[in-house]
Amino acid sequence: MRDLELLQTHPLLAAYSTVLIIGGIVAMITAIVRYPKQSRLGFPGVHPWALRTPDFILFGCLFLVWYIFASSIAATLAERLTPDGEEPSVFLIAAANLCLHGGLMVLFWRWRDLHRTTDERNLNTHQLSFWQALGTGAFCLFAAYPLVLGIAIGWEALLNVGKQAGLSINLAPQQAIELFQETTDPLAYISLALIAVVVAPIAEELIFRAGFYRWFLGKFGRLSATILSGLIFGFVHGHLLGFVPLAALGMLFCIAYEVSGNLKVPIIMHALFNLNTLILLLLTRDVVAG
Repeated sequence: MRDLELLQTHPLLAAYSTVLIIGGIVAMITAIVRYPKQSRLGFPGVHPWALRTPDFILFGCLFLVWYIFASSIAATLAERLTPDGEEPSVFLIAAANLCLHGGLMVLFWRWRDLHRTTDERNLNTHQLSFWQALGTGAFCLFAAYPLVLGIAIGWEALLNVGKQAGLSINLAPQQAIELFQETTDPLAYISLALIAVVVAPIAEELIFRAGFYRWFLGKFGRLSATILSGLIFGFVHGHLLGFVPLAALGMLFCIAYEVSGNLKVPIIMHALFNLNTLILLLLTRDVVAG
């Protein structure tokens, strides 16, 4: 209901949302029509990550340890460096996120280099220029958008039913969303946007698609690898309201990776999805504040 009220009182938001939904439906229908023909011809596919099971388990543990460690250190520094009664500096939070995601990139590349074998395969089976990847990623995101939006609406409705039934369910937005909504300093907003649109998509796609998905692919097959990678992606974000939509989005990133054969495509999809979220937050900021 609240979303419907926003659309009725904000023409620009309504127009933007309409373009997204209509464009998404057209792209989804196009993909459905083209998919059977394309699947017969064969997709580029993705090479599995030939990493020994103990090495992969250690990689996963290091990922988890770094994620928890970096987040804890950031929270501790924010608490100690922020005067009582004030909110943590946005620049401090941006720096913490840069450290977190930068560490994830280093972890993946170093672990891959340390365990590289003579038959190590490339991350990409099909070469795409940046502009080709941008076009493919934008199309894939448009095609995925109606599905992810429907899943998000359905999941939120289900959680609302549970909350009305007496379950203790937190339906507040993610902390990152609240931070973007409250930020008024343009430079702070730009710094957060760069993390969300550039750094985070690269780091997370390296870990979840080039890392987890490719290893699961070699052990369990495409379907199980897609589901497992997506579920971990949704879980790590640590937010109940966003868990199912983000898990579904992570699975769609895996499909885009397989179909395109190039990691640039899910990275660009991820970046455009985050950019779209920021645009929606900007369009609704004055309405929510009012």
